[in-house]
Amino acid sequence: GLFSAPAEEPLGSWGWKQLDQVINKQRWDAVVTSPSRRCYDFARYAAQRMDCELTLSEGLDELNFGAWVGLTPEAIWERDPDLIQHWWQQPMRFVAPEGESMDRFIQRVRVDWELLRDNYLTGQILVITHANAIRVILADVLHIPYVKTQRLNIDYAAISRIKVHASGEMTLISHGSTH
Repeated sequence: GLFSAPAEEPLGSWGWKQLDQVINKQRWDAVVTSPSRRCYDFARYAAQRMDCELTLSEGLDELNFGAWVGLTPEAIWERDPDLIQHWWQQPMRFVAPEGESMDRFIQRVRVDWELLRDNYLTGQILVITHANAIRVILADVLHIPYVKTQRLNIDYAAISRIKVHASGEMTLISHGSTH
């Protein structure tokens, strides 16, 4: 697989099947999605199927890995062995060639996550996004540094359930389930 897929990369058939199984078991009042094609196409389908609102959230897009987008991990290891090791060891100081800084990425995800919480004070909202954006959100919910979220496994099509209380406090109800 690719280290980071291009924004226009469609969701594969296995991804459609996994996500379809998830929404078959649930009902949401709205769907919020990253603009990447693999998220947006499924989000549009899910919103139509559940007859609910669909919102595009630019801030929930994946970290821009710049020149690494579209490459396999093996190709990156051959091309930039020291830099890829830096990504795994010190992600907060990492910037891929021609890519986005972690500080900038975390800031934009947090801004959209806060807007999402403010705009959807009630109901169940399905957020379709990427592993690194999920890590930023979980760090916010758990009041932990982003780097600590690297200890969490984030599978494809897995759900993290977050309850946002009227006070603004948040509780992680579950993480990693597929139902």
